[in-house]
Amino acid sequence: MSWFNHRAHFRKIVAALFAASVYGAAYASVLIDDFEREPLEWECRDATRRDGASLCAIWAVSPGCPQSPGNSAALITFFAAKDSWASVSKRIDGGRLQKEGVEGISLWFCGDGSDSSVTLSLVLRKRLGATSRYTFKLPLSFPRWQWIAIPFSEFQGAGSAIGRGDVGSIVAVEFRMDGSWDSAFMLVDDIQAYVGRKKLQAPEPAEPSEFEAKPVHIFVEPENIIGSVRARVGTCLDGDALKLLSDTTAVERAKQLQLGIGRIKTTDLLAWSDAAGKYELSYDTLEQLLKLAKALHMQPMIAVVPISPEQLASDEFVRLAVELTRRYGFRDDVTAIEVNYCHAYALSATPQRAFERLSQIAETMAKVRPRCAIGGIGLLAPWYDLTMHLLRLVRPLDFFSFQFFGTHNASTTTEALMAAALKGMAADLPDQIPLSSLRALVKQRWGELSGLYISEANLNSIRTDAGGARDERICRPEGMAWWMAFLQTASASVDEVVQFKLCGDGWGLLSDELMPTPSYWAVWIFNIFSPRGSGICKLTNDDASISCIGVRTPTAVNVLIANTSDKPRQVEIRVSQAFASKVSMIRVRRVLPTGDNVSRPTYELLRPQDSAKVKLPGYAISVVQFVPAG
Repeated sequence: MSWFNHRAHFRKIVAALFAASVYGAAYASVLIDDFEREPLEWECRDATRRDGASLCAIWAVSPGCPQSPGNSAALITFFAAKDSWASVSKRIDGGRLQKEGVEGISLWFCGDGSDSSVTLSLVLRKRLGATSRYTFKLPLSFPRWQWIAIPFSEFQGAGSAIGRGDVGSIVAVEFRMDGSWDSAFMLVDDIQAYVGRKKLQAPEPAEPSEFEAKPVHIFVEPENIIGSVRARVGTCLDGDALKLLSDTTAVERAKQLQLGIGRIKTTDLLAWSDAAGKYELSYDTLEQLLKLAKALHMQPMIAVVPISPEQLASDEFVRLAVELTRRYGFRDDVTAIEVNYCHAYALSATPQRAFERLSQIAETMAKVRPRCAIGGIGLLAPWYDLTMHLLRLVRPLDFFSFQFFGTHNASTTTEALMAAALKGMAADLPDQIPLSSLRALVKQRWGELSGLYISEANLNSIRTDAGGARDERICRPEGMAWWMAFLQTASASVDEVVQFKLCGDGWGLLSDELMPTPSYWAVWIFNIFSPRGSGICKLTNDDASISCIGVRTPTAVNVLIANTSDKPRQVEIRVSQAFASKVSMIRVRRVLPTGDNVSRPTYELLRPQDSAKVKLPGYAISVVQFVPAG
């Protein structure tokens, strides 16, 4: 059957059951999933079969279908692939379905507007345990919620349809892609096995109340590219992150961030040795963290950090740095080794002496001729005098690294933090070099090929006696908005931004319970919707409290927005007329504060036009995608 005939076939089947998304359905049914909880019972598989599925994923998102009584739906994504397969499936009890006398499968469904289709399959297990699939094609071309009811007789497989006697053999429902396909996604809600059908008019979705704030106007010129995205966000990996290795769901959550550098500090690898009578580096822990980095598709960087001024001056520290370079500098799974100066004692040490020492160590490491990059020196901040001294004194390294924290005390106001993030500076430190100027200085002094790395970053550096984050804003909506604003500022100047900690202690992108924190969503939006190498569009904005950047990718113009104030804002984003004529769809995702936490990303589709209006409560973030035809 041709694609066009298949679409006609699809319309014919659902015509009697569906009335232009204005009607819903009320009928006897067996619920398969309403997605009001995390979709943990759904399994993602693909042809790679290495570290779990990398070609597909399923998320719970809110709001769900407007006609559904619940608050959430599932977002199922398939990443582009060639000559492969991927599936998202859930086990179901066919015996119960047969006992209830069900007639078919119904669901609310919303496509991405593309010409692709996804296969909805029912998996049956028959004699001798063999399984077979009975399939129905769902076109993705209609980007609006629609209710679909598919009788079992329309699921085709092995030359026949599912008969009444086959229902008890059903073991799973599955969304699947086979062969070669472009990136695709769909929204799904309220999957049920129905018994009888009748139409009822669905309630109209309630419109949110109007914000009283003055509208903010953003104008984007996609045809005017003024730079490119350099930055990608990674994170530090330590012992707390190792619990992910026994939690496949948490691994999938972390993988969705598409993190870059995985920084592993030698100071986090120390274990007491009774034989030596001192703390020594645990290579077993290091190997476990490298295994975790591989599972998360990250690029490991080992940071060689002295624990005291005495160790920095010792031959033991040189031997450690050289040994790590010999062991790991030639491995394909290690991207970089950093020699690091960032400790509190360094503030009172003589900088020139420390710089000379670290420069000698870096040169000794480079003589080993590793394949990975060698860099440093991890300044506590890009102070003007120290940075200039370092760039003049130290021979050019593969990358220049430093820390960046929004503040280093407990009294900086949120307003001051946000204003400093928009400038790319710490709120409480004097004589800093702005990020754009620092990029130019490194290029001038060390050459075009030297990278610029922020090897530790977060909103505030202060910590509890136990090492946890002391500033609660780090794991609140304020931290999410700060990260979005800061990453936009750093996007064109910095190559790698390493967030302070992946898991727990109030610092993490994942909480102690391995759930996403507010900052997780800022990193997710930045890494996914402003990929490295994308063009940065010329953009004007008439409100300083709204941080924004326009990014042109091969498939869309993405406008990333953060409300850095505690006041609600209504934002109107308009694209140039030259680009507006090409727009076929507008997608909006928002992450909204809910008390101390935030919602999962909403998903909204707007009709194609030259502008989109988005309501953002205080500290909310959003990405608005203008998708051109073709």
